[in-house]
Amino acid sequence: MNQNPSPKLYKKIIQRLEQERLLASVKRNMAYSSGFLLLSAVGFFVGTKIFYTEAVASGMFNFIMLGFTDIRVLSQNFSEFTLSIIQAAPIDTLALVLFLLAIMLGSARSLFGALSIFRGASHMHNF
Repeated sequence: MNQNPSPKLYKKIIQRLEQERLLASVKRNMAYSSGFLLLSAVGFFVGTKIFYTEAVASGMFNFIMLGFTDIRVLSQNFSEFTLSIIQAAPIDTLALVLFLLAIMLGSARSLFGALSIFRGASHMHNF
C-alpha cells in the first residue's frame, strides 16, 4: 500500500510548515524586541533624570539661559560660551542617554517590523 500524499498536498504541508517556522521566528523576535524596548525605555528615562540633575548641578543650564538673554554678548564671545557649555555638560551621562535612545529606537523599529510580518502572516491563517 502506498501511503504517500499527493504532490499537491505534500507541497501544501511543506509550505504550511515553513510558514509556521517563520511565524515562530517572528514571535521570538517580537519578544526580544519588546524586552529590549522596555528595558531601554526605562533606562532612558532614568538616565534623562540623572542627566537633568547633573546638568542643573553643574550650571550648564545657566550658561544656556545666558545665551537666550543676551544675544549680542553671545555673538561676541561665541567660542568662550561654547567652551563653557561643553565643560559644564555631564558628557558621560549624555553619552549613556544617547546610547539608550539609539537602542530604544532600534528595538522599536525591529518590533514594528516584526508586527507587520506577524499581521501579514496572521491574515493568511485567519488567526
